[in-house]
Amino acid sequence: MAGEQDVVMTGGQGTPRIVAGVHGTTASDIALDWAAREARLRGARLDLVLARDPADSRRAPYAPPAAPACGDAGAASLSLAAARAARVVPRHRVTTELADGLPAHVLADRAAGASLLVLGAAPTGFIGPVARACLRRAPCPVVIVVPASPAAVTPRPRLEAAPAEARPAGAKTAEAKGPIVPRRRGGSPWPAGPRPARLDGGP
Repeated sequence: MAGEQDVVMTGGQGTPRIVAGVHGTTASDIALDWAAREARLRGARLDLVLARDPADSRRAPYAPPAAPACGDAGAASLSLAAARAARVVPRHRVTTELADGLPAHVLADRAAGASLLVLGAAPTGFIGPVARACLRRAPCPVVIVVPASPAAVTPRPRLEAAPAEARPAGAKTAEAKGPIVPRRRGGSPWPAGPRPARLDGGP
């Protein structure tokens, strides 16, 4: 897929990777904050992906030309997202990509080999068509971050299952309701911040 990519390779082949979808909305920012904290906890690389649907750029023959700034809106949103993530994750562990294509296809493709794909949802819990398509197509676990209210800054994550063929047999997932106090192996608590519920025996 054609697009613009700013790739900063870090670590070896075993470096964990988290992919976060970016689209310049409040819901996207809240999901990004959660993904950045998770990347910091895991020592993971954080890949920020903004997909531009070609259908959105089609204009009727009689429509006036788009303002030059409109073409830079995606790049500007991605730059702001990278700066936001860099408050939590070292900048050399943050990569950005501005890709052309159907968002669900782009995100699912970029999620190959990732530990998580993180997306945002409306405060009501509504999951849009792109997120629903990612739940069906993504080859890794998908985390849908649902803010508690429109003004919330602390999100409530929701972990959805990857396709059956992409997850271990017998693995289960559930929506996180209320406070979550997950613990590491050995009983010590994770650092502060919401985390997805794990019912599959993982740490």
